[in-house]
Amino acid sequence: DLHYKHRSSGDFESPDEYFRVLRMTWEELKIADPDAGLMINLAGLGQGIDFASSYLQALIDLGALEYFDILSYHVYPSSYNFSEVRSFHDTMTSMVGAKPVWITETAVTSRSVNGFADSAIASETNQAIWLIKNYVYHIANGVKTVLWLSYEDFAPKNNAMMKYGGLMTFSDQRKKLSYYTFRQLIEKLDGFGWEDLQTTINGIDNVYVYKFAGAGSGEIVYVAWWDRFDEPDYSDDDIRVI
Repeated sequence: DLHYKHRSSGDFESPDEYFRVLRMTWEELKIADPDAGLMINLAGLGQGIDFASSYLQALIDLGALEYFDILSYHVYPSSYNFSEVRSFHDTMTSMVGAKPVWITETAVTSRSVNGFADSAIASETNQAIWLIKNYVYHIANGVKTVLWLSYEDFAPKNNAMMKYGGLMTFSDQRKKLSYYTFRQLIEKLDGFGWEDLQTTINGIDNVYVYKFAGAGSGEIVYVAWWDRFDEPDYSDDDIRVI
């Protein structure tokens, strides 16, 4: 698990050692169950991408692509600016080619917290907006599974940057706007499969438009946004017509 290697609680001090264990695990797993899949996980956005990408590249150079089926990584952005999420996704997918990718942990804070660049505008509203972008963008771009970190915030004494990344508050389990956004996303897309998702605009001029078209019902749902964070001359009154 490259995630725990990065946090210094793993046993593999070098890519060479990790690769030997990975290959052995793959070989034994396929003997026991040829249809079983092997997933490797690494630290992701907000957890040391420079380390993770260089470590993963070293594994790939040793031939690791032959010995795992799925790449898993985590997404914890340092701001609400979605460009860093897109850049990270591009890096990971380019490294593993056609292998399936899962995001097994993801969240963004709803309150000001140390290490979050957008603490001045941290809010439940911005968390909810980012949640929609995170799910739709990744599924539209080939990620097979996206798992939110926690339904509930962490205890206040926890110092993690995502301690306010839950869909409910810690003390009284109050449902945040992101909770209702998640529910609305599910209800709006009920009856659609991810195979019904079509990419219309994928980040051109910071605009994203995705279309869900139900083949049977004929119903159409659009998900669209403008990433104003990437516009240097943006002001709060600006509107982008799509």
